[in-house]
Amino acid sequence: MFKSVLVILLSMLTVSSYSVSRKDLRDYYSSVNGLKKEALKTAMHKILKRHTVISYGKGENGTWGAFYVVDNQNGVVVNRYSNETFRYSSKGAVPNGMNIEHSFPKSWWGGDKNAAYCDINHLYPSPSDDNGYKANYIMAHVTNVKYDSGVGFDKVGTAVVNGKSTNCWEPGNQYKGDFSRTYMYMAVCYQDLSWTSEGSKCLTSGTYPTLQKWASDLYRTWAKADKVSSLETKRNDDVEFVQGNRNPFIDFPFLMEYIWGDSVDVEFNVNYAVSTALDDTRYGNYVSGNIDSDDEDDDNNDENGNVIFSDDCASQNPAIVVSGNVWKFDSKYGCWVANAYSGSNKKTDSKLTLPVVDLSGVQSPVLSFSHAINFAKGSVPSQFLFVEILCDGVSKVVLVPGWTEGKNWNFIESGNISLDEYAGKKIQVVFHYTSTTSVCMGREVKEIMIVGQHSTPIIEVQAKDPAIYRFDVNKPYEMFDMTGKRVDKSYRGVVVIRQNGHVWKRLKF
Repeated sequence: MFKSVLVILLSMLTVSSYSVSRKDLRDYYSSVNGLKKEALKTAMHKILKRHTVISYGKGENGTWGAFYVVDNQNGVVVNRYSNETFRYSSKGAVPNGMNIEHSFPKSWWGGDKNAAYCDINHLYPSPSDDNGYKANYIMAHVTNVKYDSGVGFDKVGTAVVNGKSTNCWEPGNQYKGDFSRTYMYMAVCYQDLSWTSEGSKCLTSGTYPTLQKWASDLYRTWAKADKVSSLETKRNDDVEFVQGNRNPFIDFPFLMEYIWGDSVDVEFNVNYAVSTALDDTRYGNYVSGNIDSDDEDDDNNDENGNVIFSDDCASQNPAIVVSGNVWKFDSKYGCWVANAYSGSNKKTDSKLTLPVVDLSGVQSPVLSFSHAINFAKGSVPSQFLFVEILCDGVSKVVLVPGWTEGKNWNFIESGNISLDEYAGKKIQVVFHYTSTTSVCMGREVKEIMIVGQHSTPIIEVQAKDPAIYRFDVNKPYEMFDMTGKRVDKSYRGVVVIRQNGHVWKRLKF
């Protein structure tokens, strides 16, 4: 009886089988590197189209079986349309009162004639009533509400779109970003389809732009206000497990600007792009903002920290110095490798020295990295493998919380290494590798990062009445980051803008 209960309990659990890193994303999206606007969109289209087509309907291998993996919280259906609660009885079974909702209505392209019909990226479990009210309407800001599923959830009604009163639906604030990123995915993955019915009110046929301007403008606004959450990233990982592709607008929240927004003339670079990967602290999870606000001074930046240094594309960084000729960058695995064994152990002392990092104006700086050690005989000798900080001509060995047993190539996290004593100073991080004819291990290091919080900006932000003066993007202006360093228009993050004697602090996507 105990075994039967255990089997039932295990069958109710939903485990995310994927947890992507920045390297995973760089590998998956490598073919879009250096592209922009239409070419970027088409390259993304080619990546996303390569996925497994799931059978439609109930059963473990059908869309309801997929929902059990991607929209399941301890046996409860993740319901994005209302506050009603529905439960799964088993994988592949249809919860009573639920439908499969095509958030991108199937009548827009011809129903089950292509893979879009079964694409889990835009299919969601929905209460039958909400599915019926939503019909095949476009997604827009409802001004005349005819049906409301409850506070914080979707509503159906009409709005004036392109000068005409149009039936539409609007998600609740907590899911506006989710559905917006879903619509962007569909506009890229299925840009080769022809749109009919209600879909022609928000879509255009052809590879670019696919979303009409009013739609891409609105969805980008919603996506900025309701930023990517852990619920979305988990679903994205689980969809890859089930279907084999991902939503890039979840992976790279600012990608939308490179395709439809303010960065269409800027090349997209997967090596440096801000991502939602677990080892990328530059974005993080955000609380939903007020999507109805038109405040130009909106500052919803992540306060968990800013990346001061990251080793992305480390092999191409000429400021990284190797001494001793042992450390080498392995482009296949994206890590630094040190190993003095070549048929026999060799005596060596080699250093991997990172570029100078300026911690001026930085509070609570923290160093972290991932590393693996193999072929250690017994415990790892600290005098052979260690990390030190160089500052003002003085070196100091730092305590690394996370060390492996040295028996395999499994990477582990170093843990956060406080650099508080170096706040406000310039430092260099040095990774040491020492071997003898009797002690010779292999060491790999990757994902080296220093994160901290910028202190009060050098430029004082002045409070101005927007009714008297508003920033004009079409007129000359200067832009600075939060340390006072001048930046160009391609910069992303919190900036200080100065124009005609007026100064604003705002979040620039």
